[in-house]
Amino acid sequence: MATLLAGCAMHGGEYAERFGEEGGERGEEAQRERQEKVTGALERAQLFAARREPSAGAALETKRWFDAEAQMRRMPRHYPHVAGNVAKGSAPQWEWLGPANATGRTRTLEFDPRNPDVMFAGGVSGGVWKSTDAGDNWQPVSDDAVNLNIGALAIDPARPDTIYAGTGELYRNSGMPWSPMAGSGILRSDDGGHSWNALVATQNENFRYVSDIVLSPHDSRRLYAATNSGVWRSADGGATFERLLRPADDADQALYEGCTDLALRTDTPGDWLLATCASRSVADRYWLPGTVTPPACGGPCPAAVFLNTDAGGAGQWQTVLSEAGQGRTQIDVHRADQNVVYAVAASIAPGFDRTGDGIGDYDNALHALWRSDDGGRTWQARLRNDSADLMSASLFQFHFAVRATPCQAGDGRDFYGAGWYNNAIAVDPVNPDRVWVGGMTLFRSDDGGRRFGLASYYDNPDETYVHPDQHRIRFHPNYDGVSERRVYATNDGGIAQSDDATAPVSTGDAALCAPRAPPRVGWRDVSRGMGTTQFYAGGAFPDGSGYLGGTQDNGTWLGRDGAGPYAWRHIWGGDGGFVAVDPRNVNVLYATSQCVGLVKSTNGGQTFSAARSGLNDQTLFIMPYVMDPNAPSRLYAGGTRLWRTDNGASTWRAVSTAMGGFDFGVRISAIAIAPSDSDRMLVGNRRGIFRNANATASGANTTWASVAPRDGWVSRLAFDPNDANVAYATYSTFGGVHVWKTTDGGASWTPLDGAGTGRLPDVPVHAIVVNPANTQELYLGTDLGLFVSLDGGAHWAVENTGFANVITEDLKVATPAGGPPVLFAFTYGRGVWRVPLAGFDGVPDYRIDTRIAGMWWNAQQDGHGLMLEPIALDGVVHVVASWFVYQHGAPLWLVGVGKADNDKVEIPMHFSTGASFPPAFRPGDVTATPWGTIALKFNGDAAATLSWVSRTHGFSDGTMDITPLLRAADPATDPPGAQIRACHSGNWYDPAQNGHGLFVDVFQIDGVRQLVVAWYVFDRGAPLFLVGAGPIDGDTATLDLAISRGPSFPPEYRTSDLVRQRWGGARVRFTGNDTGEFSWTPEVAGYTAGSMPLRRLTTQTGRACN
Repeated sequence: MATLLAGCAMHGGEYAERFGEEGGERGEEAQRERQEKVTGALERAQLFAARREPSAGAALETKRWFDAEAQMRRMPRHYPHVAGNVAKGSAPQWEWLGPANATGRTRTLEFDPRNPDVMFAGGVSGGVWKSTDAGDNWQPVSDDAVNLNIGALAIDPARPDTIYAGTGELYRNSGMPWSPMAGSGILRSDDGGHSWNALVATQNENFRYVSDIVLSPHDSRRLYAATNSGVWRSADGGATFERLLRPADDADQALYEGCTDLALRTDTPGDWLLATCASRSVADRYWLPGTVTPPACGGPCPAAVFLNTDAGGAGQWQTVLSEAGQGRTQIDVHRADQNVVYAVAASIAPGFDRTGDGIGDYDNALHALWRSDDGGRTWQARLRNDSADLMSASLFQFHFAVRATPCQAGDGRDFYGAGWYNNAIAVDPVNPDRVWVGGMTLFRSDDGGRRFGLASYYDNPDETYVHPDQHRIRFHPNYDGVSERRVYATNDGGIAQSDDATAPVSTGDAALCAPRAPPRVGWRDVSRGMGTTQFYAGGAFPDGSGYLGGTQDNGTWLGRDGAGPYAWRHIWGGDGGFVAVDPRNVNVLYATSQCVGLVKSTNGGQTFSAARSGLNDQTLFIMPYVMDPNAPSRLYAGGTRLWRTDNGASTWRAVSTAMGGFDFGVRISAIAIAPSDSDRMLVGNRRGIFRNANATASGANTTWASVAPRDGWVSRLAFDPNDANVAYATYSTFGGVHVWKTTDGGASWTPLDGAGTGRLPDVPVHAIVVNPANTQELYLGTDLGLFVSLDGGAHWAVENTGFANVITEDLKVATPAGGPPVLFAFTYGRGVWRVPLAGFDGVPDYRIDTRIAGMWWNAQQDGHGLMLEPIALDGVVHVVASWFVYQHGAPLWLVGVGKADNDKVEIPMHFSTGASFPPAFRPGDVTATPWGTIALKFNGDAAATLSWVSRTHGFSDGTMDITPLLRAADPATDPPGAQIRACHSGNWYDPAQNGHGLFVDVFQIDGVRQLVVAWYVFDRGAPLFLVGAGPIDGDTATLDLAISRGPSFPPEYRTSDLVRQRWGGARVRFTGNDTGEFSWTPEVAGYTAGSMPLRRLTTQTGRACN
């Protein structure tokens, strides 16, 4: 740990000293950026961990993440209006600023089977993207989805508008809370990517990381998913799943972190499925304590390839390839001869000692490559890491180390490998001996995997350049090796395309030094518009016309209004961080690489020079620093103590004692200066919040007063623009209040997480800003996107103006001359956004969930209403509605089901006639007739608007407001040992009497559990409904049923016309989770007593009986 801490103290500084001004050759820049990335990987991971973990080094239950997402979906949603009566469509919308010419990590690529020019790509933190012109331009299609961390895509070949997106990146799987690439199961689009629905069956821990999805060639509704918990199969398009494979030891402990790859043959009568499962090496540079390490092997177990020759039926799994030292393994089946299968694996053991220092050099680099000629039953190794061919053995390694000896360059001491992270394989569709492998760069073998040549370079300025870190290799669907030879690679910089996958590659040790002369494989970037850049921090020009920020892996970028999203400039390298702009002269810019790599430009970012003289301290990987808005030549930076420059970063000096010590956890993480008073400052770290009312006079021996509102990581501090006594603090640590407020300059703090449905979920908060035009208006950037409060933090809502559901790392406000303030959001995965703060009227929005279950009514129209039930239908949330109402004095029930769309749902309704009351009821007598459509718009969980349009003669169209009359009970409130539980709520019927049945809800009425039943049935051909409630005793509820009549259909409905009378008694007894009995005893003449068995028809989402 001491070595790690010292490394961050000098790493960024050395970078600035060695490369004070950028602008050299692309290869030199790529080399130094790559070296920065390698040595900074652990520091970056450590920063992510420390910011989120509940206590230093503690593991985090991943349930916290899902709980936060679930709470967010239940919260009100707000959007801005220019005026209170302006429609939502006229409201100011978020504008995506870019960069469109810089792309982040892309894991997967798929083609529309109807038109290969239509492509879909998955950004690891940027969502699903679509191109309709073969990759020349891309547009986001999933910004509104519940999760944008895409790890897998699959398109239904029989119904190409159906697309599956697996969320989460297994590479990031960790027991630590820093894992920002966690998923939320599988999403499905049924309209070609225009809208996405979460598959309810996958909204759980078993699908936290979905690495691959494949569809059966025999039934495209049958799909397979490789996840962190094994291999799963759905036979119904994702509505339900069953686990097929979970490798475990005799104690039922999982053997692997998860399953990583799937491959299906298309030429066999059954689903011939190959699957791989693996764990990473503990020597992986991205590994942290707390990473999931299966216990069965005392460390990572050797990976395995499994085969099931009838995965769609009752086939059994066989382990067909597994050997000591084998790590993450990827596979590919040859398209023409599907007996030919290739596999390549990273190593979880030191492997061959290439350098002769007595230590193996291949941990997390190449383990081996194999070929099978019988569909995966048996395998033959074609290449291992002890090969004499240095080039071929380096498939997963960093070539600046490998090239040290043959090229007399680079650092030969460190054979860095990343095969857990970068690992892809693909076999040429027409030539089974031509196989491609992607590691940090791209390789190709023309002899069946024995020897490889370099097919791309990440340090070359010509057409051989491809961004490092390869994740998938795909051939064009029409590839024939002659007239169509395109191949694609997805990587940390987007998507690269070669027009000729058969062109020569560079071979031999000399190829490690430079590519061969043409002809050779050439590449071009096809990621235009794919804005998935991962920002750590950002800033804006005072008038909002320019904006810049630091990004992961890709340095610092600058954009301007006049240039547009496609013309951002890359102005500094490394891992970018905080930035600052001198408001007196916007050509004066400050940027950083990781740690203390502070630099300054005086010509708008054309060149930079080191700006850290005297700043000698240990800092965070992303060092915080701020500019004094009242004196722009004065800046403060944070390490173990606070540092200040008064001369535009020419020199720095300490202006505090150490703020809590020298450990990583107490390095400064947040700094704020009051805009109204430069002497008022706040500084934060994990130890607490420090304050000074005379900051400009502070020196190296000044001890700042401090207080700790809570334990955790202070992520941001912000003053009220007009009052130096008022400030806000945010915490990114799970567990506890995340937003705090002081009204006395930081001496004391009060919690500000809100209340009721407006309370923030327990989610890391990274940034806060105050609207200078209305200081009651607060904005938060979090791991779940943006939240807003209109009442000074008393209540919070999800921001709802078209902003993506993405990690929001930084927020800034600029004020253009003569215009309203403008809010900028810098996101980790979707670039930079902007919206004018032109008034906020707080109109609520809502996302439909289980809490709408129950009876809804309008209190002024007592006697009719709706029973609503959210269910999972075909894997996504729908709403079942039954409207019990009247027409010309007679009872009428209208029933329908519709798919939820965020806060609204449209439901086609029908009415039924023709049957008789039981026991004379016959299903064949029932006639269902379309009636019209109802639309429900929810303004929270306690208010909605019902509108309707009828196509049936005699009914008027209309609208009315409704509220809950009775809410279905929450399973969490079930009494111990209860036999009738909240999960029994739903729709029940007798399959032999299909056409009538019961809406059943368990309610808590006056502190007593009761059952409410609405029986929709018939009487002499006409619809009839009977409603009643009664107490629960054990497994039985006894009810009084009432019959009613009299009023007309709304809007002519009058409560005074309503006549109710007791109809009789009934009993409901549940004999299991899905079975029961219903009996009735009428007291009104003309009806016969009877009984019928019950079977569950529907289950409310999230309320299944376990």
